[in-house]
Amino acid sequence: EVARNAASQSDDLLTLLPNDTISEEYWQKVNAAIRAAAKVTSAPSSLNNPAPTPTVEPWKKVFTASQTVDVVDTPQEVSDLNNWQLATPMPTNSELQGSGQTSYRTMGVVPYDMQIGARIMYGLSEKNTEAPPPSQAVVDETFIAQCPMVMFANQIFIGASRCGNALGDWADPVTARTVLRWQSNGRGGLKFGVDSLITGNGSVTFATFTESFSIDQYIFELKNCLGVKQFKVEEAIIKVNQMAEKASSTMVDHDLSNTATAIFYQYTIKNPNGTIVAKTDLFRMGWDAVNITKYRGDIPTGEVIAMATRQGHWKKTGWHSCTSPTRGWLLEFPEEATSNAVATAQDLRVASTAVINMMAYRDESAGADGFQHVGQGALYWSIVKSILIVVFIALVGIVVLLICRRKGVDKKLRRFCFRLEQVIMPKRPAKVRQPALSPTY
Repeated sequence: EVARNAASQSDDLLTLLPNDTISEEYWQKVNAAIRAAAKVTSAPSSLNNPAPTPTVEPWKKVFTASQTVDVVDTPQEVSDLNNWQLATPMPTNSELQGSGQTSYRTMGVVPYDMQIGARIMYGLSEKNTEAPPPSQAVVDETFIAQCPMVMFANQIFIGASRCGNALGDWADPVTARTVLRWQSNGRGGLKFGVDSLITGNGSVTFATFTESFSIDQYIFELKNCLGVKQFKVEEAIIKVNQMAEKASSTMVDHDLSNTATAIFYQYTIKNPNGTIVAKTDLFRMGWDAVNITKYRGDIPTGEVIAMATRQGHWKKTGWHSCTSPTRGWLLEFPEEATSNAVATAQDLRVASTAVINMMAYRDESAGADGFQHVGQGALYWSIVKSILIVVFIALVGIVVLLICRRKGVDKKLRRFCFRLEQVIMPKRPAKVRQPALSPTY
C-alpha cells in the first residue's frame, strides 16, 4: 500500500523541461483544477447581476392561480386547420411530417366570484415594489457622477492669482499639476472650477463657496456644481484684550510686559443637518500654521484631517506677488485621513482645503479689529433691494385700490362676490317655527 501511494504521488509530480520551462501538461492540470473548483464555487455578487424578482402579493396569488391543460381549440390550431397546405397529408418518410406536439393553454382554477373578491382586495392592499430600492452607494455614485472630480495625493498647495494670471489655483506640489482654479465671486465668496480644453481654464464649475446673510454670524455654504449644499462653515472671531505679541494661548505663560489686543479665529465645518464634522484649532490672526481636527457630534475624535502651513514670509495680500518660490498655503493630509485619490465636493479633504482658501482670501481685507469687510456691499445691497421690492409692491397695490374706488369697481366686485356666494355656497335650510298648540279653543 505504501509503495502504491508513493507511485501515485510520483506520477502527479511534473519535472521541468531541459530548457527550464514548464510543460504543457502542467497547464492542462492547472486548467482542470480551476474548472473543478468553479463547479463548486458560487459566483461573487456584482452590480451587473439581475435584480431579484419582487415577492408576489397574497391576493395576486389567489386570482392568478392556474394550471396548464392540453387543448385543441387554440387560435394556432384553428388557423392550422384552415390552412390547406398543412391539412394535406405528407409522405410517410417526409421530413416535413408534423412532429405531433400537443398544444397547451393556461386555465384559471379560481371561481369567478373569488376572482372578483381577490382583485378588489388586491386593489385596496399595499403593493410590493416592482424593483428593489437602490442602495445608498448606487445613489451616491449617481449623484456624484453629475459633477467633475479632482485627483490629488496627500499634499495640495493653494496659490493666489499672480504674475498676470487672474485665477488662483490648487496644485500638486510634487508634480506641479493644477488640480483646479479659484476666483472671487464679488460677493464675499469663492468659485472653484476645473480646466476644459473647449471653454478654457477654470471654466467648468466644480463648487462654490458663498456667504449667507446673517446679522450676528459669518456663515458660508459649500455647494457642488449642481448648487446642492454639502457643508456649512461658520467663522468665529474672538477678541482678547491683553496678550503678548507671540503668545498663542492664555493657558501658557507669556511676557505680560508687552501686551496688546489679540484676535483669534476658528472655523467650524458642519453637515447640512447642523452636526459638526470638523473644526480648526483656535489660531491667532496672521498665524503660520492651522490644523483641522475631525469631530463626531460635539466631541473631537483626535484625528487630524489636514495640517496647513504658510509657505514663505508674507502677510495679507503678499501671496499675490510674482516671486519664486511661490507663496501660498501647503496642506498635508495624513495617511489615515486619505481614503482615495479621487475627490468631490463631498470629500472632507476638499472642504478643509476650501476653508483654508477662504481663510487666506478673507485675511486680505481683515481690519485691525479682526473683521473682514469684503462682500459686505453685496449683502447690504441685497437688503436694500428686498426693501425696495416690498415698497414697490405696496405702492402698486395702493394705486390699484384707489383706481378701483374711483371707478366704482369695488361695488361691482362686491355684488359679483355676493352672487357667486349664493350660487356656489350651500343653502342653509330655513327654520320652520311650529305653531303653538293652545290647550283650549
